[in-house]
Amino acid sequence: MRQRNSSKDLEMHVHGYMLLRRYYRQVGLLLISVLVIAIFMITSPQVFLSSRIYFTFMSTVPFVGIMALGLTLVLVSGEIDMSFPAVMAF
Repeated sequence: MRQRNSSKDLEMHVHGYMLLRRYYRQVGLLLISVLVIAIFMITSPQVFLSSRIYFTFMSTVPFVGIMALGLTLVLVSGEIDMSFPAVMAF
Protein backbone atom coordinates (compact mmCIF):
# COMPACT_ATOMS: atom_id res chain seq x y z
CA MET A 1 0.00 0.00 0.00
CA ARG A 2 2.84 2.35 0.82
CA GLN A 3 4.46 1.69 -2.55
CA ARG A 4 1.29 2.72 -4.40
CA ASN A 5 1.02 6.00 -2.53
CA SER A 6 4.64 6.92 -3.15
CA SER A 7 4.37 6.14 -6.87
CA LYS A 8 1.16 8.15 -7.07
CA ASP A 9 2.83 11.03 -5.23
CA LEU A 10 5.75 10.86 -7.64
CA GLU A 11 3.36 10.86 -10.61
CA MET A 12 1.56 13.93 -9.25
CA HIS A 13 4.90 15.67 -8.66
CA VAL A 14 6.09 14.91 -12.21
CA HIS A 15 2.75 16.05 -13.65
CA GLY A 16 2.95 19.33 -11.72
CA TYR A 17 6.53 19.86 -12.85
CA MET A 18 5.59 19.23 -16.49
CA LEU A 19 2.74 21.74 -16.26
CA LEU A 20 5.05 24.33 -14.72
CA ARG A 21 7.69 23.67 -17.35
CA ARG A 22 5.12 23.98 -20.12
CA TYR A 23 3.70 27.26 -18.87
CA TYR A 24 6.75 28.81 -17.18
CA ARG A 25 6.62 31.97 -19.29
CA GLN A 26 2.99 32.63 -18.44
CA VAL A 27 3.55 31.87 -14.77
CA GLY A 28 6.59 34.14 -14.72
CA LEU A 29 4.67 36.96 -16.35
CA LEU A 30 1.83 36.53 -13.87
CA LEU A 31 4.24 36.61 -10.92
CA ILE A 32 5.98 39.72 -12.24
CA SER A 33 2.62 41.44 -12.75
CA VAL A 34 1.52 40.60 -9.22
CA LEU A 35 4.86 41.83 -7.88
CA VAL A 36 4.57 45.16 -9.74
CA ILE A 37 0.99 45.69 -8.52
CA ALA A 38 2.07 44.85 -4.96
CA ILE A 39 4.90 47.38 -5.17
CA PHE A 40 2.48 50.04 -6.42
CA MET A 41 0.06 49.23 -3.60
CA ILE A 42 2.80 49.50 -0.99
CA THR A 43 4.31 52.73 -2.32
CA SER A 44 1.02 54.51 -3.01
CA PRO A 45 -1.81 52.93 -1.00
CA GLN A 46 -4.09 55.97 -1.23
CA VAL A 47 -4.40 55.38 -4.99
CA PHE A 48 -4.07 51.64 -5.51
CA LEU A 49 -6.04 50.46 -2.50
CA SER A 50 -9.09 52.60 -3.26
CA SER A 51 -11.94 51.13 -5.26
CA ARG A 52 -12.26 54.24 -7.44
CA ILE A 53 -9.29 53.37 -9.66
CA TYR A 54 -10.67 49.88 -10.33
CA PHE A 55 -14.17 51.15 -11.17
CA THR A 56 -12.64 53.65 -13.60
CA PHE A 57 -10.49 50.95 -15.16
CA MET A 58 -13.44 48.59 -15.58
CA SER A 59 -15.56 51.31 -17.18
CA THR A 60 -12.97 52.16 -19.86
CA VAL A 61 -11.51 48.76 -20.71
CA PRO A 62 -14.60 47.06 -22.22
CA PHE A 63 -14.81 49.47 -25.18
CA VAL A 64 -11.15 49.05 -26.09
CA GLY A 65 -11.36 45.29 -25.54
CA ILE A 66 -14.36 44.87 -27.83
CA MET A 67 -12.69 46.93 -30.54
CA ALA A 68 -9.49 44.92 -30.16
CA LEU A 69 -11.34 41.62 -30.50
CA GLY A 70 -13.08 42.78 -33.67
CA LEU A 71 -9.88 44.07 -35.21
CA THR A 72 -8.04 40.90 -34.25
CA LEU A 73 -10.50 38.87 -36.31
CA VAL A 74 -9.94 41.20 -39.27
CA LEU A 75 -6.16 41.00 -38.98
CA VAL A 76 -6.10 37.21 -38.54
CA SER A 77 -8.31 36.62 -41.56
CA GLY A 78 -5.94 38.70 -43.70
CA GLU A 79 -8.55 41.29 -44.59
CA ILE A 80 -6.62 44.18 -43.07
CA ASP A 81 -8.05 47.56 -43.87
CA MET A 82 -6.10 50.77 -43.46
CA SER A 83 -9.14 52.51 -42.02
CA PHE A 84 -9.21 50.66 -38.70
CA PRO A 85 -7.47 53.51 -36.80
CA ALA A 86 -10.28 55.79 -38.01
CA VAL A 87 -12.85 53.28 -36.74
CA MET A 88 -11.14 53.26 -33.35
CA ALA A 89 -11.30 57.07 -33.24
CA PHE A 90 -15.09 57.13 -33.39
